[in-house]
Amino acid sequence: MPEEVANHHDAVIRYCSNLQQAFSATETLTLHARLSSLALANILYIAILAHRGIRTLCEQGWSPVSSIILRTMLDMGANCMAVVKHSRPNYMGFKYLSSFHIKIANEPTFSSEQRQEIHGKVEDYIARLNTEDQASARKLIGHGKLKPYWFQPEFDSPKKLLKLASVDIYPIYELLSGPAHGGWSGQTVFNDDTQTQDINPRAHPRGSIQAVTVSSRLLLELGYTRDGWDNLGFVDEYKRLVEQNARLSRLLL
Repeated sequence: MPEEVANHHDAVIRYCSNLQQAFSATETLTLHARLSSLALANILYIAILAHRGIRTLCEQGWSPVSSIILRTMLDMGANCMAVVKHSRPNYMGFKYLSSFHIKIANEPTFSSEQRQEIHGKVEDYIARLNTEDQASARKLIGHGKLKPYWFQPEFDSPKKLLKLASVDIYPIYELLSGPAHGGWSGQTVFNDDTQTQDINPRAHPRGSIQAVTVSSRLLLELGYTRDGWDNLGFVDEYKRLVEQNARLSRLLL
């Protein structure tokens, strides 16, 4: 990994980590937290892990596989849009944070004590909502069966959500859909030698740089959304890193 690319990767992580620390330094992690903010914090946390994982894959010789994680990072972007672009963001934050718990709450594989604990977590989130959102939350729970995407029916698909982003990232989503679903394109994206089928790890110098640069750009957008929602004050750092990312991307042309 070229030093400039590695340093940029780490700088983007520091930027996002600083956002999270600024968030945790406020009252937003208390019982009075907005669920929209809590949801965005959770999404960004998972995205940071994904970003770090992509670098590890590239350095260990598995850069083509990173396309699958990058596609997941784009889904995280859709999740962010589902929260911040809705007229009731805290209700959407509740849906993001609670959908999994609602789905498994009545699973017979869990003991009654475990199900009670799950119900308790959902109730804690409901208590943070206003009266209108609490009614919607209880209606959602009473309905039982949830839609395939947690943000449905408010938003139809990731495509529509990604088109609401401040930058045009949907084309990347389309490009990476093939690898994420086991398509043939998984052999070509971030692969420096598509003619060789070798199950052993091998270096992909160009593909690795591309993967880490794209991952850095996506994480920057997730951080920017996070920053803007809670006015955390890191816009200048975002702009500096975006310019740096663009410079690295031009080196690959």
